[in-house]
Amino acid sequence: MLAAVPAGSEFMVPESKLEPTEHGLISKGEGWFALNLRGAVWRHVDGRGAVCLAGDDFEGARRFEQLGVNSFVLGPGEPMSLYH
Repeated sequence: MLAAVPAGSEFMVPESKLEPTEHGLISKGEGWFALNLRGAVWRHVDGRGAVCLAGDDFEGARRFEQLGVNSFVLGPGEPMSLYH
């Protein structure tokens, strides 16, 4: 059963600000954001493709509490993963 919501209550999640850096746009602060992957920060590794760092930088600077998505791009002949 849902509780009644008082008139005038705000349930809007705030928008996070996008900040330009030398390598692309990053989200600063709490809240939602929409970002074109072309403008995001990417990490490139020769022979291993590229990963978009918009959602998670792998070094602990930003973790989403509920949902995060990382986009990977592989060039021709680049392996998806390596067994080690």
